[in-house]
Amino acid sequence: MNDLKFFDQQHELLTIVPGIPKKFNSHKIAGTQGFHIKVHSNGYMLFQHIPGALWNIWISHYLFDIPTTIFCEGHIEGVEFHNILEGNALYKNGEDDWQHFKEGDHNILFSPQVNSIAKFNGTTLVSFDIHLSIPSFKQLVANQPAFREWVTYFNSGINHRLYPGAASRNIPLQAMIMEIVDKCKQSSFDSNGNQALLGQFLDSVLHNKSYNCDYKFTYEEIRRLIKAKETLSAEPGKKIRISELYRQTAMGHKKFTEGFKLVFGVVPSVYVLTEKIRVCKSLMLQQKDLTNEDYASIMNFNSGSHFARTFKNIEGCTPKEYRSKYGLVKDKGRK
Repeated sequence: MNDLKFFDQQHELLTIVPGIPKKFNSHKIAGTQGFHIKVHSNGYMLFQHIPGALWNIWISHYLFDIPTTIFCEGHIEGVEFHNILEGNALYKNGEDDWQHFKEGDHNILFSPQVNSIAKFNGTTLVSFDIHLSIPSFKQLVANQPAFREWVTYFNSGINHRLYPGAASRNIPLQAMIMEIVDKCKQSSFDSNGNQALLGQFLDSVLHNKSYNCDYKFTYEEIRRLIKAKETLSAEPGKKIRISELYRQTAMGHKKFTEGFKLVFGVVPSVYVLTEKIRVCKSLMLQQKDLTNEDYASIMNFNSGSHFARTFKNIEGCTPKEYRSKYGLVKDKGRK
């Protein structure tokens, strides 16, 4: 924040204040370093920073009850991946043309000289940024070679939207953003300990593509899909009716099923079976003398043969073949 200066519509310098005002506690993310700027009587900008050795994440809220113009000057070092979660704004940086950013749009910036004008309407705008140092970006390029093509753009001084299609049409990308934001809110996000999730996010941004889908999913609906998956993962052995689950998400069966498959790659019923088999495989390591009937009883399969068929469908081999392959031989005397 020290490298940026903000000015109001009258070009008066605005003060950056540490902390988040109490009246905005609903927006506060525990464990972050917060800042706020009061632009006018009912106009605030909130910035929350999660620092890390390799990654820096910013969640920003722009809360204005009237159309507002903000001027910004400064310099951003490194690479920034930027995504609009909610709302929209118009902005101009240097001599670049005006761009209309709406929910789901994202862009990439590389060590830009900031001389921007942003115009906000009276709707809350929320943005999600990942900042990488230049050494971190070089490491990313080494691990994900597809990013090398961006070096050409950066060397040419080009900073622009990643793709013409908005991220809001990439349901898995939306879900990853929501997962990261929710982890932030739960104070369970450590930018060093969640490199895999961030790497997956950046890779998804790079390969962003629109999905042909009959439904539009809001970010709140994406949250509900993630919650539904967590419910199914929490107690794989518990009988949960899918019909009850999609009613809890306030979606119809078809929309829920299609959204779940887009986000997680499988329909809910297959996900449930996959989770059951995952638990059974773990049990095989702990208790080698369990029978197919035991697994069926523990994980609520109809029978031992039903468990065995499901196991083979998912793993490509029978439980017996799996145990033999990994040395998980049952004790003598058990079938």
